[in-house]
Amino acid sequence: MIEEYKENITNLKNKLNALDSSSDDLDYLFELQIEVMKSILEQEDKIKATKQQIKELKSFLRKARLNKDDSKKTKDKIDELKSEVKSCKKIAYIYRCIGDGIVFKFISKWNLKRFLYEVDSPEVKSDAGSLSNKDGLKNELALVHNAIENDVPAILTDLTNVIRHGDVCLLGAPDPYVIEVKSSQNKNKRVERQLKAINQIHDYLSNDVADIGGVESMRRVELNYEEIHYNRILNELVVNSGSQSPLKVSPEKGIHYIAIDATLDTETDYEELFQGIEKPIPFMLNTAKNDEAWGNYYPFTLSIKSSESLYKFINGDVFIIVIIDFAVIEMEVQKLGLDVEPVFDGATALAFSKKVDGFDEPFRFLASEHYFGRLAYEFLSLEWFFKELIPNVKTIEEELLSQIAHKAFKTDS
Repeated sequence: MIEEYKENITNLKNKLNALDSSSDDLDYLFELQIEVMKSILEQEDKIKATKQQIKELKSFLRKARLNKDDSKKTKDKIDELKSEVKSCKKIAYIYRCIGDGIVFKFISKWNLKRFLYEVDSPEVKSDAGSLSNKDGLKNELALVHNAIENDVPAILTDLTNVIRHGDVCLLGAPDPYVIEVKSSQNKNKRVERQLKAINQIHDYLSNDVADIGGVESMRRVELNYEEIHYNRILNELVVNSGSQSPLKVSPEKGIHYIAIDATLDTETDYEELFQGIEKPIPFMLNTAKNDEAWGNYYPFTLSIKSSESLYKFINGDVFIIVIIDFAVIEMEVQKLGLDVEPVFDGATALAFSKKVDGFDEPFRFLASEHYFGRLAYEFLSLEWFFKELIPNVKTIEEELLSQIAHKAFKTDS
């Protein structure tokens, strides 16, 4: 089904590539949003019409006295229509990934995480649902247009997957600023909760610390080192896999990228592809895309540069696998005087530990699955990951030693 939307997807991708966040011409930003919105609404109209067909067929099935063969044909048709609904939803998701690309062109990925999650728990916030069912869409679009007319870049949050709070997001500052738009002056508990959540997020971004996401005193800290990634290498791999597949490259020790072009008549020897990787932790990027589980990682609509390569990835013509070798992680961690164990329980990826004199139990430092996943979904450097880790480990160790010294002082006094 995606094939019939190839032209539109590649057209939107090319326009996304041309979007310049430093340009004074914000009309282009508004025009691109209108195209994304129309594309999403088209899918929602098809979903609505198809669901109506399903409803009518189910009613017919209940009332009509069909023989076994006709009953089966009707049920098969219902299943076929249900599949069409799922396909339309997936295509709408892809269009919202274009919308995500717009946001990430203006806002650093490190400043966007909190807008995907519930404000008081680590759970992903449910999306707003159908665009076409929103009474306030006209007012929201008017606010976006007004902001852009006043030289403030803005976007409808419902055109994205990553911003689940508010209706309009202003993109003119380093941190995003979301606004709840209401069609009336009436307030209820739901509206009050929404506004409270938005204010909590804004306070967190302003103060860099808050009780948020189900974590007490969560702190936002600056990166210690400039990010290193291998996006260019990944793109070259995907392009070259069109003539020779599968292809595998290791940009640095412990990281392996694999691209498999499904359109070529070649067999894939997975045992050979995994050869030399002692303890593989694989990430199937197509699975995350198909399951709509990309979350708020840097969107693949931006990281995959060419519109043709992006379409091939979306359509399943090319498969991308990232493998992290845990054996290399163990080796690097030992250099830091730490131990490490894989957890992957849905929250924590790696648990680091170190024995500290004065403590019965070793101190533990946890790396979340989300943070670790950036290595794969954002093609980050493992060396950079460890460089970034060292200052955090030292800070925690210094805090523990300070606690020991304070405890000893109190005992002596």
